[in-house]
Formats: sequence, C-alpha cells, structure tokens
Amino acid sequence: DEVKWLALDDLRGLEFRESKQERPDDIRRLEWQGYRTYAGQTQLVTVILSTNDTNFPKREDELYGILYSTKIVH
Repeated sequence: DEVKWLALDDLRGLEFRESKQERPDDIRRLEWQGYRTYAGQTQLVTVILSTNDTNFPKREDELYGILYSTKIVH
C-alpha cells in the first residue's frame, strides 16, 4: 500500500510496504530493493522485514527504524 524511493546508506532503492492482509496471522512485509556495485559486479540487494498482520501496526516504528539504520557496503 506504499511505494517510494529511499536511499539506504547513500544507495538509492525502492521501498514498499504490503497492504493489510486478509487473515490476521498472514505475514506482512516491509521491503527495500536496490542495486549496488561491489567487487566490479552489479548486485541486487533485498532487505525484507516482516511480522504477522496483527502485530504490524504495533511494530511498524521498529521495522522502519531497522530499515532506515541499515548500512550497506558499496
């Protein structure tokens, strides 16, 4: 339900949050994907943070805090 550009450690990527799930025990994800050049190769980097749908609103600030503080070697 949310998609936006986000730079993690100066590496531009796409952040997206899944919509509310149909069942409360289904997994809901916060995800970031970007490309880095490392050791002469281009690599896709994916970060996925998740919890069940019931806990997502309670844990949302923590999930974003973890995502925004992520360091990526590039």
